[in-house]
Amino acid sequence: MTTTSSGTAITTLNNVIPKKRNSIQGIINRTQSITPMTNTNAESRTMYEMLCELRLAYKSLQQELDEERRARKQLDSQIQKLLLLTPAK
Repeated sequence: MTTTSSGTAITTLNNVIPKKRNSIQGIINRTQSITPMTNTNAESRTMYEMLCELRLAYKSLQQELDEERRARKQLDSQIQKLLLLTPAK
């Protein structure tokens, strides 16, 4: 399989999401001991929303990559058919 820009983006997201999750959890743990509960709840909610956005972006990129794979298979199939129908010189 060749690497595509979508594939690279998926790989990057695969690396970013766990790092962000760990970073967010670390921030939540630190702020819980420092700040009042209302601030922590707001920050936790914001970070959770950011994580949800990352997941949504990841799913969108996965769908885009799947569509690209389907289109590539279809194109390869059409090329093979054309090669079979084209007389050799």
